[in-house]
Amino acid sequence: MNQIHQFELGASNLFLITGGRPVLVDTGTGGGPDEFRSICRSCGLEPSDIELIVISHEHADHFVNLEWMQKMTGGAPVVCHKAAGRFLEEGLAPQVVARNEIGEEAIKSPPALGRIPKVRPDITFEGKFDLRAYGIDGEIVSTPGHSEGSTAIILDSREAIVGDTVLRRHGGEEVVVSFLATDTVALRNSVALLLSRVDTFYCGHGGPYGRDEVKAALERDHSW
Repeated sequence: MNQIHQFELGASNLFLITGGRPVLVDTGTGGGPDEFRSICRSCGLEPSDIELIVISHEHADHFVNLEWMQKMTGGAPVVCHKAAGRFLEEGLAPQVVARNEIGEEAIKSPPALGRIPKVRPDITFEGKFDLRAYGIDGEIVSTPGHSEGSTAIILDSREAIVGDTVLRRHGGEEVVVSFLATDTVALRNSVALLLSRVDTFYCGHGGPYGRDEVKAALERDHSW
């Protein structure tokens, strides 16, 4: 059975999926090789055991550690949505768009990321990417809205790693629908898709959260 392990590293979370060929999802923003090695060992792994790296979307706080983490894995292939690929390859920090007052506040205090690495993804996709070849009972699904290249890793167990489509409220702990969005209609549709398939939401910031919490967050959000 696959298991998701969540770790807060700096300003964002990273995840390890075990129970198949180990998969790393996102990289956090802080720490260093010793801390990453300790995270892996807490799951009974060495960094070199990781066989795939998934980047949930193209915002740099989710891939800023990618260059050195990939080296520690021995060169595990990197997969992301096609729309996110050039941001990784060129080390770009895409412009973020506030959807409401929470987003406006968040933009005023962005995380300090330092140098953004340039890493060419080995695999890009549109639509879906099946993870069963890696012993993971699930798939990566496009969930645009927060960004064009946003994705979710949805397991058959109805658990998912959803990037920033939903996340911890800026300055608080409750879950909210993303307060940054390039396409608000697509964002709402992506949340609805996730609610139809997911019971436990692992987020890029905060969490995990239950389906009822996410459904309530969508219902009380009037800033569309």
